[in-house]
Amino acid sequence: MRRMFRFSLAVIGALAITACANDTTRTDTPAGATGTAGTAADVDKSWVADQLEDGDREVRLGRLAQEKGSHADVRAFGAMLVEHHTMASTDLKRVADLHGIA
Repeated sequence: MRRMFRFSLAVIGALAITACANDTTRTDTPAGATGTAGTAADVDKSWVADQLEDGDREVRLGRLAQEKGSHADVRAFGAMLVEHHTMASTDLKRVADLHGIA
């Protein structure tokens, strides 16, 4: 039980660090100020690419949990991560293609 808790805590910590490390949406520009962010299409493409990359990272972490998890709950959580993030990436790609921002 203690090993599962520590592993789950480590996975959650790794996910939090990964999510925060790639946060490019944060700016120090005051509201209403103009910047050089580019066109909306460029920002959308960048956002989609970031989301797909992060989703792929979640899938890889889920597979790792499935392979290395010593507890059935951890392996099941890994399977859920793989399933949900694969579906989300597929849906995002479909919507991005539909709007021409892929």
